[in-house]
Amino acid sequence: MQGSHAASRRLARLAFLALWLCLLALGGRVRPALAQGGTTAWVEIDLGHFILLSPEALEPELRVFAEQQGPALNAAYDLLAPLYGATPALPINIRVYNSRFEFTHLNALTPPLDAAAYHTHLGAREIALIWPYPADFLTTEAGANAIRHELSGLLLSVLSAGAMPAGLESGFNQYAEVPGAATEQGVARLQDAFSGRGGRPLLPWRELFDGDAIYTDQAVAYPESLAIAAFLLETYGYDHLRALAAALGNGQSYASAFAAVYGQPLDRLEQAWLANLPTYFAGQWQTNVLYNFDLTPYRAGLEAGAYAQVGNALSDVVALLTATGQTEKLAEAQTLQAWAAQGVAAEDLVRRQREALATSDYPQVVALGQAAQAAFGALGDSRRVHAIQTAIQRAQAILGLRAAVADAQTRGAAGDYDAAQAQLVSLIPQLEALGDTSGGQAARAALDDLIATRRAATAGQFELGQRLLLALTAVAALIGLQAVLLAVRARRRRAVEIL
Repeated sequence: MQGSHAASRRLARLAFLALWLCLLALGGRVRPALAQGGTTAWVEIDLGHFILLSPEALEPELRVFAEQQGPALNAAYDLLAPLYGATPALPINIRVYNSRFEFTHLNALTPPLDAAAYHTHLGAREIALIWPYPADFLTTEAGANAIRHELSGLLLSVLSAGAMPAGLESGFNQYAEVPGAATEQGVARLQDAFSGRGGRPLLPWRELFDGDAIYTDQAVAYPESLAIAAFLLETYGYDHLRALAAALGNGQSYASAFAAVYGQPLDRLEQAWLANLPTYFAGQWQTNVLYNFDLTPYRAGLEAGAYAQVGNALSDVVALLTATGQTEKLAEAQTLQAWAAQGVAAEDLVRRQREALATSDYPQVVALGQAAQAAFGALGDSRRVHAIQTAIQRAQAILGLRAAVADAQTRGAAGDYDAAQAQLVSLIPQLEALGDTSGGQAARAALDDLIATRRAATAGQFELGQRLLLALTAVAALIGLQAVLLAVRARRRRAVEIL
């Protein structure tokens, strides 16, 4: 069925192109009245990116619609076209048909429409509105949502060359709408189907993509396609959607395109989607990224301390919120960005503290640790306090021991060898136990120097003693010799006297 829908769309585009070229051959701008044999008088209303082609009878109310919703429609184009990465030829025609018969008569090759459908898109140039549409269609959000829906489909047709399955494309188109009461009702019906209360079960993805249920089953298939699109967009982002559309446009089957783009088989993605559905029903459906972005996961990530990861992700979020004009969410996201930046700065202090510890720069370990404690304290994050404080205490203990080594060296230099040596012997194992290899080596070197100095001093003292002893011995010998000489002299003197 996927191939038949793609073929139908290609034939529709060719037929429309042929009709367009014929009209151009007649000269001037395209006039729908010519395309319908002059049976209807038409009016062109210029909206900027769009041209509203209105039957004369509907002109007054459509001019009011153009005035009220024109800015919103141009804003939708300015949002979706860059987001999808598609650049269709402008302006895009929004053509209002007088009846379903007129639409099908002029566009016989288009895919079937649901009996209640009143809008669709044709190729990459036309959005069709089919009268009669609901009475409040032009005066409420419904009209603008219909254009958003079909604009999304038109852009996806450009990207995928019309090859995206209707059951999948419809979900992305619905996601482009501003969620409202109709969205909520569809979610309720889908929840009934999921729980077995609705009488109709959920459709397997392959059945939804291959069949035409999207045209005939507004109760389940339609909201199911939206839930699938929400899961894919909110889990993987628009870059994956662009890649998926491009792969389909290059001729890949949707199964192989899903596997290539999302990195897992279609069946596994479907299981992940089913597992997420309870969360979707519980309120996630309201957090459309285009209109009500959910920042809860980002806040939770910051509370868990994932500062760098969340900060990087918020860059894309801020760009999206800016483009979608979600002012309050943007301010909240920017606050979260500042929080993430503070966390990254605090983590950088811890990183630098570890580097200082690795290079034995203990004063920096203490200084950076104290700064990190203050930074994490300001964030209310106490998870890293113990590790930071442990590093500070270790560095302070090592600095104290290193100061004691310096004190022992001073004592040794003053000659207090015993006390200095005992102190160094005690400090070495303490430094090594704290992992201060360089400090332990320095203390060992100081001890070796002290021992060498002491030995040198002891040897000098011994030599001096020897010299003193020799000197004293010499003095004693001289004194003894002098005494002997004096005694001899005294004897001689007495002998002379006797004579």
